[in-house]
Amino acid sequence: MFTILNRLRGTWGWFSKVVGILIAVMVYLCSDNYYVATAAGLGYVLGESFGWGAWVGTLSCRPRNSSVQSDTTEGRNNGIFWLASRVYNPKTEWYNFSIVALAIRGVYWWLPVAIPLVYLYGYYIPLISAIVLGVLFPVAAVLGYRFRNLNVIGWTGGWEIQELIYGIMQDSVIGIGVLIWIGFLG
Repeated sequence: MFTILNRLRGTWGWFSKVVGILIAVMVYLCSDNYYVATAAGLGYVLGESFGWGAWVGTLSCRPRNSSVQSDTTEGRNNGIFWLASRVYNPKTEWYNFSIVALAIRGVYWWLPVAIPLVYLYGYYIPLISAIVLGVLFPVAAVLGYRFRNLNVIGWTGGWEIQELIYGIMQDSVIGIGVLIWIGFLG
């Protein structure tokens, strides 16, 4: 589901609201809990709503030795820039800084979805899933750059391909989490 939805969300920003509604519907159908479903759907919209463009652009559209863009304001109002700069100096190690910043940003994206699910499913599966999805975000961006010359149903370029790859990763992590929760894998 997310394989295509993540790409559509990337093309049309309003599509994040559609994805939020679909998440709410899925959680409601699995839990019969309107409050948790609404919170998870809103969590997706809120988590997705603020920027990451400089980091995705660096990792998915530019070669590793590209110029430093540390003058960006992205992540300065929510702590991402500060946290990532504790690991890598953005003025001298922009590429590596972008990897860390995008991973933190991915956790920020999925944590608001995971927190309401803790009420239903316990701590481990939702929170580990949010962290794994966060770590996979820069992996998808780097793979998007590597496969940027593919033409997938008319979508070309590193940014577009990383959205497809990250959608596949989202489907995989959520699917594995569901299988663990219902007892097939653990």
